[in-house]
Amino acid sequence: MGLAPAPADATQQLDALKVGSVVKGYKLSRLLGEGASSEVYLCEHEVTREVAAIKALRPELHAVPEMVRRFESEARVTAMVAHEYVVEIFDIGVHAGWQHYILLEHLDGPTLAELLQRPIEPAYGVRLFLQLCAALGAAHAKGVVHRDLKPANVFVLEHRGLPHVKVVDFGMARRALLDEGESRTRMGTIVGTALYMAPEQSAGGEVDGRADVYALGVMLYQMVSGRLPFEGENVVEVMLAHATTAPPSPRSFNPHLSELFEQAVLRCLAKAPNDRWQTMADVGRALAAALEGRALPRPGPRVLPRITAPFAVAAPTPASAAPPSAPPGNPGEDSGTVIRRQPRYPTSLEVEVLADGGQSLGRASVTDVSLGGAFVSTSSAVALFSRVTLKAPGGLVITGEVVRLQQGVEGQPQARGFGVSFDALEAEQRQALEALHAPLAESAGADPEAEAVLQQFESRSKGFYELLGLPLDAPGRRIREVCERLNSELSGSRFGQLATAQQRRLDALRLKLTEAEQALLDPAQRALYDAEQGNVAGVLRGISEGLPGARLEQLRATFLKARPDAEKQAQPHLARSAQAEQAGDLSGALRSLAQALRCDPLTLAWHRRAAALRARSRPAAAPPASPRRS
Repeated sequence: MGLAPAPADATQQLDALKVGSVVKGYKLSRLLGEGASSEVYLCEHEVTREVAAIKALRPELHAVPEMVRRFESEARVTAMVAHEYVVEIFDIGVHAGWQHYILLEHLDGPTLAELLQRPIEPAYGVRLFLQLCAALGAAHAKGVVHRDLKPANVFVLEHRGLPHVKVVDFGMARRALLDEGESRTRMGTIVGTALYMAPEQSAGGEVDGRADVYALGVMLYQMVSGRLPFEGENVVEVMLAHATTAPPSPRSFNPHLSELFEQAVLRCLAKAPNDRWQTMADVGRALAAALEGRALPRPGPRVLPRITAPFAVAAPTPASAAPPSAPPGNPGEDSGTVIRRQPRYPTSLEVEVLADGGQSLGRASVTDVSLGGAFVSTSSAVALFSRVTLKAPGGLVITGEVVRLQQGVEGQPQARGFGVSFDALEAEQRQALEALHAPLAESAGADPEAEAVLQQFESRSKGFYELLGLPLDAPGRRIREVCERLNSELSGSRFGQLATAQQRRLDALRLKLTEAEQALLDPAQRALYDAEQGNVAGVLRGISEGLPGARLEQLRATFLKARPDAEKQAQPHLARSAQAEQAGDLSGALRSLAQALRCDPLTLAWHRRAAALRARSRPAAAPPASPRRS
């Protein structure tokens, strides 16, 4: 996206976004907040009634190229991180030909800054900070350093009765590998908030993920002590304290704080980056250990290896074993760490899961095993960065660390469970895992790794959404990302010589993936596919992403040619919906209308009626709060 010209005169500014404006079908309803560079509005889609937020760059700042560049960069970087604990970006655009905006999810909850105004129970606080570690670790793995981490940039929502953080405002973020043509921040320019800024950042030098570790440490210090480590009458005084003064002991303000927790926090605040925890995973492990009263772990290497798949974890390679030609400093990779492709062993192995203390968490099914890690399908609750032991029949016992949590959602193909990264395996453990794969290698000329991948994809190739491992209402951006990744995973160049039968199966899977791309990446084709599958949620997603009503009617005509009885089948449900609405039963009216839409999903008028019923079914909204400055 290029820079838009600045508004030429006051007349053009009359077209600036404001309450009542409509963008991509979303109508701006009220101002949520405003800051020095942008305004944030609450908005609602006129058909789907989906609630979102629009962040708009202030009109006068379009005359400042650096502000426009920073605003665009925030949107691109946030979308690139794409993590469950990072605010989701729906769209990036330009309104009326000149005003830049970001359409993003609406975060309805307090900020961490508001929560830190009162004492926080340790277990609750550690849960929040483990989620922050996961979000920032994912950003660092993609070469993104936040550089403005502070409590005001962390929202705390409630998800299924549990706290769920969302990191926002990547406007100051720095990518290790910049897009071609993108200029760096001028050397010596200081960005960030002084109260949370690492010494090397306040000096205007280059920073990496360890600057975010420092900022997270300040927030942890604030949580456990009730105050900031350094305060002053001006910015220079605060920066100087961060650079030269040791922080007071948190236990001097909170005598109930354990020594282990204090050590975990103070290590984040070391002046020299090399003396801190080196990664967000290090911080997470230290917090989990401190909370449980265990000895703090040793810091790992500077940057964790990038996890290239939900269930595959690359094992660290000793520095002595690293190839001398490995280029140092690759974004998202540890210097001296080789990202190795581990063969995956498809299995339905049943194991007993033990927590670090030895207590049983019950039986679970292990899938997608490699020599580096596995996915454990279970409903048992485990903590991110905690340690677990898997005990399998035959005496196989493997210990590792939880590196990923996956919450299953009813009606969606993803399993619930966690990804575990194995500790270094003994020879007997390696042989036992390899034995799981032995039957697959019996066919002459078969490639064992290819066989594992083929079986994995073939087990979920019934429908396009299942093939991609995505929910039925996945946004188009997410579909595109997954298609790109799977094209790489199914690339013929990834494997060695394949058996003839394997090559045929691989070709069939690639054809299926191509069909999925063609059906789901084009909004019109996706709407038609979703209609044929009775997937109302997918049709709604297409409408919310800008599928025009006129085009929807054309698609409906095509749909009815193939299914001429669809409208007739929907009529009884429509009649029952009207009767229920007349009787005041809005929930019943919605249920019957949903059944009608499953028969004939492309009728825009019915979608509008469903949206109106949902709006009437909502409880009365609280009076709008006064806009606040961020």
